[in-house]
Amino acid sequence: MARVLTAQSPGPGTTAHAELRPLASPGERVVLVAGTCDTKGEELGFLRDLLREARLSVRLVDLSTSGRHSGADVPAHLVAAFHPRGASAGSRAIAVRRLRR
Repeated sequence: MARVLTAQSPGPGTTAHAELRPLASPGERVVLVAGTCDTKGEELGFLRDLLREARLSVRLVDLSTSGRHSGADVPAHLVAAFHPRGASAGSRAIAVRRLRR
């Protein structure tokens, strides 16, 4: 079952408090459109909209490291909160290396 966590964006020197909640109702199928919304937001939104027009349940997942608010259903800081070293990854290069581990 796909799940998303909810939390407030962590402040400097703190870690995100995460609580899991479902991305979809039990038995509901959902398409995840995942990508870096800071650089590909327009394209990801286009895909999301096409899928919605096809009457599919869609959730946008932001994998960016810029720290900017994207309006995604699952914001980047919540994705990063699952990393063992936390959501504050630093530079994009450091974040990519950390997410590969």
